[in-house]
Amino acid sequence: MWREYAASAIRRGASVASVIAENGPLEDRTIVDVGCGGGGLAAALAVHNARVHGLELDPERIGIASRRARREGVRVTLTNGDALAMPLRNHSIDVVVCNDVIEHVGDAITCLREARRVLRPEGLLYLAVPNRWSLPNLRSDPHYGVPLVAALPRRWGELLVTRVWRKYPTYDLEALMSWPEIRRLLSTQGFAIQDRRGNLLDWRLNYLLAKLQGREPVLASGKRLVMQILRRSGLVAAVARALELFLVARWHYWVRGWAVVAVAAEA
Repeated sequence: MWREYAASAIRRGASVASVIAENGPLEDRTIVDVGCGGGGLAAALAVHNARVHGLELDPERIGIASRRARREGVRVTLTNGDALAMPLRNHSIDVVVCNDVIEHVGDAITCLREARRVLRPEGLLYLAVPNRWSLPNLRSDPHYGVPLVAALPRRWGELLVTRVWRKYPTYDLEALMSWPEIRRLLSTQGFAIQDRRGNLLDWRLNYLLAKLQGREPVLASGKRLVMQILRRSGLVAAVARALELFLVARWHYWVRGWAVVAVAAEA
C-alpha cells in the first residue's frame, strides 16, 4: 500500500497544487510543505515557479525528497524540522501546506498555531485530513488498512494495529478528525475557510439540489416535466430537504477525507 502511495506522489502533488492555484497564484510565492515526506508535493509545487521549502522531521525522507527534486529538475529547499516548532520567521510564508500530516502530529492546535505564525496576513493554509467518522475509513483505515482504527485514540489504535492485527510493528497515528473539529480548530486559530472539498463527493447530487431549490435552470424537457409534477404535487420542498440531509450525512459519514483552503486573518 505504502509503495503505491509513494510512487504516485508527483501525480497527487500536482492535484493538490491545482486546488491551491484555484484559490491564489503559486508563481513567485513562498510555500512551505510541512511534513514533506518524499517530496512529491514539494516538487509539484516547485514546477509552478514557487519558492518551495520542504519541512520534514525524518532525515532519511529528506534525502529521498532531495533526490526526487533533482530528478524532476526543480529547486526545493529542504529543512530538518518539526511541525510544532517551524524554523521559519514570523509572517514569512505565503502558503502553508499540511497534506495528510496533522493527524500524525502530537498537538494539532500547536501545529495550526505555528502555521498561523509563519503565514503572512491573508496567506493560505492548505489542510488535508482523513475523516474520523467516514464509514469507508471505519471499515479500512487509510493508513493501516484495518477496521475501527480511524475512530480510536492513539493507544487503542496502536494496540489494534501492532498487537491484535499485527500488520505493522510500529504506529505513528495520533488521531483523525471530524468535520466539526476541523472547523473549530481553524476558527480558534484565526483561519477562515475559503474552499472545501471532500473525496468521493458526487457533484451531480449538488447540482440536482440546486435545481430543486431554483438556483440552477432545468434545461432538458424530460427533467422539466418531472419538476412540474413535483411542483404540482407540492413535493419539491420535501425532496430538496431529503436530498440536502442526505448530502450533509454523506459529507460527515461517507467522505474519506477533506481538503480545506483557509485564509489567515489579519493579526
